[in-house]
This record gives sequence, C-alpha cells and structure tokens, in this order.
Amino acid sequence: MPKDSGWGAAKRLKLWLAATGNAATYADLVARFGEPALRTALATGSVARVLPGVYAAAELCSDPLVRCKALVAWSAPDGFITGLAAAHMWGIGEEMPSVITVHVQPSWHLRVPPWARLLRAQTQPVTLFRIRGVRVADAPDAVIQAWREARPDIAAATVIEAVHGGLGTVTSLTEAIARRSQLPRRGRLVELIALLDGGVTSYLEYIARRDAFPGRLFPELQWQVEIWPAGRKRVMDAFDAEAMIDLEFDGFGSHGGAEAFETDRERDNEMRAVGIEPLHYTYNDVTKRPEWCRQNYRTVRAARLRPLGTGRT
Repeated sequence: MPKDSGWGAAKRLKLWLAATGNAATYADLVARFGEPALRTALATGSVARVLPGVYAAAELCSDPLVRCKALVAWSAPDGFITGLAAAHMWGIGEEMPSVITVHVQPSWHLRVPPWARLLRAQTQPVTLFRIRGVRVADAPDAVIQAWREARPDIAAATVIEAVHGGLGTVTSLTEAIARRSQLPRRGRLVELIALLDGGVTSYLEYIARRDAFPGRLFPELQWQVEIWPAGRKRVMDAFDAEAMIDLEFDGFGSHGGAEAFETDRERDNEMRAVGIEPLHYTYNDVTKRPEWCRQNYRTVRAARLRPLGTGRT
C-alpha cells in the first residue's frame, strides 16, 4: 500500500484498525501507512494510544480483545496473555476480567494502566497458542495463573470448568502447578484437583464435599452416581445407597424460573418412583449453614433407616 500523506491514508489506517480490531505499534503503522497518515489519524482522534507506542481505533481502545492484542504487541517478542483473560479466550468463564495479565521477561519493570497486570514470575517455558490474533498460554497454565489472581470461588470454578470442558486434565494441571515455585493456596488447589479426579463437577459441589459433607464424616455418600429412572439418565450429586437418599446441590442460575421448577419436580418424582428420596440444598444452605444441611440429612437418613430395622444413623 502506498505511503501517501493526507486524509486518504489516515482514513485507510483508521478503517484497517477498526475492521481488523487490531492494536499495532508505531513502527508497524508507519511501515504500512506512513508517518504522516498516523500523525493525521492521531490529530483527528480517529486513532488513539492504548499503551506507550501501541495504537488502535479510538472507539475500540477499551475493548478487552484489543487490549489483549495491545499488550502482546507492546511486550513483543516474548509477552503473552495468561490468567483469567487467557482462560476466557479458551472458553472458560463467561466474562473477560477487568484486569488482563501479560507474562513478560523478569527484567521488565514498566508501568502499566489499571486494566493490566505484569507477571514477571520465573516459570518454565509453556506452550503458546494464538487465539483470535492473541498469543496466549496453554489452557492449563492459564487456569493455574487464574487460581493466583482470582478470588477463591472464581478460581475454583475456573479449574473445575477447565477439566469438565476438556481443556485441562488432572495431569496437565498438576504439571502446571509444578512449574511454579510460589503459588498461593497450593494445598487447597491440590485438594480440589484430587476431588476433580473423583468426579466433582461444580463449585457448589466442591464446597459441599469439602465443607458440608466431607468424606471423613459421611463415608456412606457416593458422588456423581448415575441412575436410569423411567428409562432416562439421571446423575445424582451425592447418593446414600443404604438409605436411598439423593443429595442435590442447587447453584446460582441453574434452578430458577418456571421451566427449571417443572424440570426439578419431574426429576424428583422419577426418583421417588424408584424409592429414592431427593434432598435439595442451595448455595446459601451449603455455604452459610452447613451444620443445618448435615443435621437435615441425618434426620432424614434416620427416619428412612428406622423402618428397615437397621437402627443405624
């Protein structure tokens, strides 16, 4: 493309940045469109600086994906996105985080805007991928970094979603942990991964299994048990085979609305038809009153075992 001066080249420059959603360095834009075009675009406000020496279409400067591209361009040739932002780009998590983590060389000590975080941690090399034009860490490494930077519930949910979405395995996550000499709540993460190997499928179930119904107190409970009442596959969060009780942990957003209510009632009726009593515990039940959950289950268990003459509770 010719490097002409004036409004024409500036317009092409802006349209290219807007159409591609790119963020590019000063040197790259000058090489492609010429310095007069870039100066004109900046003077008219159609192009703006995202980071020192990195520019994007003005209306896209706050776009998370553009910011990711800007960070990679700014930290080239070695920088890459990791943590929650990279996990999101792998399809883990519903929203891009407000702060994006870029992994850089340990010698970097440059100032970044509030929406960016420099990770200078010494880690062994990880496999890098390009997703939507952004260089990102592999999913297991991104997830373990997300564990470092997210609040505990989001961190645990990210790990769980990665495993059950096929983007990480117990082995690959364990290897990613081993690459870090320092990792907050390492023991808790190792415990979570062990539970994932045993079938935990949601954050609420993880909390229920860890805090409300730990195995040392409730060895009779089996987790993620499959059953086929009325010829339909059902998976129980936890199952007491002796007392025939199904424990269900109902998280946010998954059991609301009329349709969900009808579905839950249909499921419960199918379970009762084969002699299984369903008990439902909400997020607030499990996290704020776990002792009540335990006592409620024990009471129902005692009542169901009494007619059988076992005398066990």
